[in-house]
Amino acid sequence: MAEPNPTPPTLARVVATHIRSVIAYAGGNKTKAAAILGIDRRALYRKLARAEEKVKESERERRADSLDDALSHQRGLNRSH
Repeated sequence: MAEPNPTPPTLARVVATHIRSVIAYAGGNKTKAAAILGIDRRALYRKLARAEEKVKESERERRADSLDDALSHQRGLNRSH
């Protein structure tokens, strides 16, 4: 079931998704994808690597926040019994 108020994607996720979709559009040819994006191939690799690292970092933070929330909720339940 979907979250009632889903968190919008981070800019890093949007960038990574867009770059991957352009690479797919270019048939996996990263040089062609970079040309479509108006950047050189090395910049494409750098931008994708940075965006994916930020996505991973954001997901780790989100999981940690969820765990903190769950633990706080559990502590509250334990106090009320």
